[in-house]
Amino acid sequence: MILRDGGLGVFRPGFRDDVGRAFVDVIDSPRAVNEIYNITGSDIVNLRRFIQIIADAAGRTTNTVSIPSYVVETASDLPWHDWWYDFFSRMPAYIPSIDKARRHFEMKTTPIAMWVAETVDWYMSNPQPDSNGYGLRDAEVALCRRWRDEYGAFTKAFTS
Repeated sequence: MILRDGGLGVFRPGFRDDVGRAFVDVIDSPRAVNEIYNITGSDIVNLRRFIQIIADAAGRTTNTVSIPSYVVETASDLPWHDWWYDFFSRMPAYIPSIDKARRHFEMKTTPIAMWVAETVDWYMSNPQPDSNGYGLRDAEVALCRRWRDEYGAFTKAFTS
């Protein structure tokens, strides 16, 4: 799996059950009248960590390759600029504050490892068709191999 720029951009994912519960809880809060809230999880992760959490829940190992954005965008015909293709690598970081929701109606969140495990279990029990971008998988793998081969040859000269 390609991690553009190392997969280091941070974000705050949320669990659907927590979001649904927050919508119900906010209705019962008098403080919520005419207010706006960010509703998401409490964990802040980067893509590299998020993938590791998913892999752990699935009992799998990760196989990631960190490639700079300018390389993936110029060395392949993959649709890097299309939002659907690589939305977790978009910068800048988006970390909304959920403190107001916690104060006004005691918003509750499920720890990321728990909700990811539940989600992975569901997907493992309910196979889905391949995602839109999966047809590009061979091109992604070819880019990873090319990067590893050429970058490896380049850096080998400095470590020998």
